[in-house]
Order: sequence, then C-alpha cells, then structure tokens
Amino acid sequence: MDGKSRLLNLLIVFVVVCALITACRNNEKDGKDTTANDKAGVTTQDDALNETLSPPDRMTAIYDKDDNKLGEIDGRALCTAVDDGIFYSIFRLGENEQTATAQYRLFRKSDNTDILLGNLKDQGYEAQFCRTEYNGRIYTLAIQGYPIDKEKDDLILLEFDPKAGTMKKQVISHDGFPYGSMAFLDGKLLIMNHETLTTKESCIYEYDPATESVRTVINIPDDQGSLRAVSVSGDNVYLFRWKGVDGGEPKIYLDQYDKNFQKKSEKVINDVLAKAIVNVRGIMSRADAINELGYYITHFEITDDRYLHYENFAVTRVIVDLQTEDTIFSQDDLYNGSNGGGATMICRYSEDIGSAASSEIYRYENGELKPVEVHLPEHHKLVRYISSAPGGSWLLAAVDVPSASSQTEAVYLFSMP
Repeated sequence: MDGKSRLLNLLIVFVVVCALITACRNNEKDGKDTTANDKAGVTTQDDALNETLSPPDRMTAIYDKDDNKLGEIDGRALCTAVDDGIFYSIFRLGENEQTATAQYRLFRKSDNTDILLGNLKDQGYEAQFCRTEYNGRIYTLAIQGYPIDKEKDDLILLEFDPKAGTMKKQVISHDGFPYGSMAFLDGKLLIMNHETLTTKESCIYEYDPATESVRTVINIPDDQGSLRAVSVSGDNVYLFRWKGVDGGEPKIYLDQYDKNFQKKSEKVINDVLAKAIVNVRGIMSRADAINELGYYITHFEITDDRYLHYENFAVTRVIVDLQTEDTIFSQDDLYNGSNGGGATMICRYSEDIGSAASSEIYRYENGELKPVEVHLPEHHKLVRYISSAPGGSWLLAAVDVPSASSQTEAVYLFSMP
C-alpha cells in the first residue's frame, strides 16, 4: 500500500466523499435536457424548520483559550468559526438512507447559547470545506438529492443570518455538482458548478445577496476541460481547469478573467505544481503528481495575483509562488486547512498524541507561513481541524485519543494573534 492510500484510509470523514468522487466521474449520460439551470430558483425559508433529529450519542465540549468550559453541542457537529461563535451542521445518513434532513445551528459565544438556524430536507451532501462568512452572513453549498444516482439534483446555496437566527435557500442549478467552490467579488458570490448530466459544461454563477438573483457569468464547454475551483484576487477572477489529453499528460490550467468576466489569460501550471509534490506522500514521479492533482479540490486560493494555495480530497496540500515557481509549503505528513472566511490557517493532523505537546499551526498570509503558538491541555491534545472567522476569532477541534470509538472531542475558541 503506497503513502497516498494509507492517508486515505486514515481519513474516515472522507469515506463517503471518495465514493461520491468515483461515481461522479462516471455519471454522464446522453440527452438534451435544456433545463439544467432555468433560473427558476427562488430564495425561500426551508419547510423543515420544526423537524427534530435523533438525540446525539455523545456531546462535544466548548472551551475558551483558558480551558474554561462554555457549553456543549451535539457530538456529530461539523464546526466552522464565525464572528458570532460556532456555526455547525448535523448530518448523518442512516442505514440504507440516500438522503437525510440536515440541521444547521449556531453556538453563540456572546451568551453561550445554542440556537437552531434551519433544517434542509433531503440533503445528500454538503460541501462543508467551502463554508464561508461575508458581511455577517454565512454561506454553504449542499446537494438536495442523492448525488450518485445518475439523476439530476439541485445545487442549493444556503444563506444564514446568525443575528436574526434564520436560514434561506437558493437553487443555483438543477444539475448540481457536489464539489463546488465559492469566492466573493464586489459583494457578490461566485459559485462553481460542473453540470455533468445536461449541458456537460462547467459554469460560474453569480449570486447577488442584495437582489437574491442568480446569473451565469462564465461557461466552459466540456471539450475545454472541467473547472475544479474559483478564486478572486483583487479585481481578477481565477479558475482552476483540468483538461484530459488523449494519449498524453493532462493539462492543468490557471485561467484569469477580469471583473467583467472577460478572459485575460490562461497558463499551464503542471510544472510548478508537479515539482512541489513529487516525493511527498508516496508521489514518486511526475505522472503520479499530475494524476494526484486531478482529485477534486477542497481549497483553492490565489493571493496577490501570485501565490497559489491548493488542497484536494487526498490531502495533498501545496503553496507555490507562481512568479518564481518556488515551493512555499508541501509536507510529507497530514495537514488540514481552515475554512470560514477568515485568515487562512494550516494545522498538522497527527495520529501520534505523544508528539502533540505543542501543536503545529500556521497562519498563512502574503506568501508566508507564520507559526501560531497554541498549547492544548493534557486531556485534548490531538488536533483534528481548524477554522477561522473574518473578525479574527478561530477555533480548533481536538480529541483525547486516536480511537474513533472511544475518543471525546472538544472545540477551543481563540482570538487571532
């Protein structure tokens, strides 16, 4: 078993994701359905607000930086730092279930109160990795329906107002792709979707929170490859595009558009990315590296129109300088990146609790990784994931033992150093 396979086996949370990836690669079918996105989506409150979920088997404790307990939340929670506290979802598929009701909640740090924001019926998947907060609102993408049944499912944008305690949903496409991507440009949200069952093209949609309207701003036909992610740096929009080549090496493009969505340039970035990850996590050759970079993306960010930060489901993470082609970060170990809309942070995910006396955490900005000193208490030393909010708060989830069956999890709230 090579290094990559061993890492995939360790990441229990991605078991379902990896199954979905395999299926989504093969779920194209013939047909001329022209209603993939008929712009008929309307922002509404969900009709499952009062639905209750089964009680949790265990709870997750919430602590401040001084190890003072603030409260508890459902142990099934997937947490993200937001300015008002901790935004989290509860979503578990039962035996033989293809969809389930997902519940979205907020642990409000001002009064240590846990409140319900909304439920989404028939959820099949949430792109939890691209949750973000902007102008006091929280956004995430979800698939309403079963993503691998080769039938069209709605891609839903969920918008939460933590102060009002409400949730709205907006249909972005009726041919939803589970592994979406989001970025903000001039107060509007750009959403990437790859429509595999109908038009067979990749689209960038623009959602305007002020008018609750959706429009298509970029279309990439299937013969030009598939989009994997979108990012914004200044007035430029960047797309990560993957294109297979018959009998040859696939090409990885970085496409640049202006703020009016006119294409400015495209650049093949195979060399700089492959160089950075060869000999990392069992990647032994350039061919291995290019194949590895074909996984669906969980983090893509361009900063200063220069630095590229990339992460995928196989937990390949790399930061490169596109001007000098230097590698800033690429490690032969498990690292998780942050979400939430705040400063980008990276933490080491270790199975060796004995080596976790001082957690390895970095803050990434301006092309540099800056160490963040955090010393967790003895009873929770194994870091699991990290998240940051726009206002400067961040959270770190940690467990006491590696065993999933016996561990207890805690979430710690901090202020940005």
